Amino acid sequence: MCGRYTLIASESEVINAFGATVFEEPLVPVYNACPTARMPVIANFQPDVVHFFRWGLIPHWAKDRAIGAKMINARAETLFAKPAFKFPIQHQRCIVPATGYFEWYDFNGVKTPYYITAKKNKLFAFAGLWAKWTSATPPQTFYSFTIITVPPVKSIAHLHNRMPLILTPAQYEPWLSAVFKPDSLQTFLTTPDIEMEFYPVSNLVNHAANNSPDVIVPI
Repeated sequence: MCGRYTLIASESEVINAFGATVFEEPLVPVYNACPTARMPVIANFQPDVVHFFRWGLIPHWAKDRAIGAKMINARAETLFAKPAFKFPIQHQRCIVPATGYFEWYDFNGVKTPYYITAKKNKLFAFAGLWAKWTSATPPQTFYSFTIITVPPVKSIAHLHNRMPLILTPAQYEPWLSAVFKPDSLQTFLTTPDIEMEFYPVSNLVNHAANNSPDVIVPI
């Protein structure tokens, strides 16, 4: 699961990493991205633009946008089976820029948050799906996204049994452009071959209002 993450990067760094050159709104550092927050994504319908979508996928058929809070993650193994993800995985994919994420290690009932980053890449991307939903009253359109999860790499398997699917730079373009079928997904929807680093942080991350460098300070 991924329930909190960070994006601490400049616009120029995002441009260099992903090739998108237009920003829908100014990019600011986020040390504690929380579900339902509006976060930068690069979607397959406009890969040169950094859009800001709501974290937590709201399927087009949803009666209420509140369902999005329960759909912040999507398991890679069941994407073609779940009604909320079956269409997006084939037609509505995105990459989610990030610099790290948080996971809670449970030891004898005590949960300690850990900050997890890629050892070699300061700025990387989660594989994501997006959706467009319009409310009936009043008419209002929301773009939202979810982060795909997979089994963890060995270095962090003791912390949690899931991790976000991290794409390699070589996968960015095909992830946004290819037409996928279940039998052709395995090169994308597998645990990434990437070395991760991690360290414990304070409980500041537990509160959505905390969004400062203090959130990622080691303890």
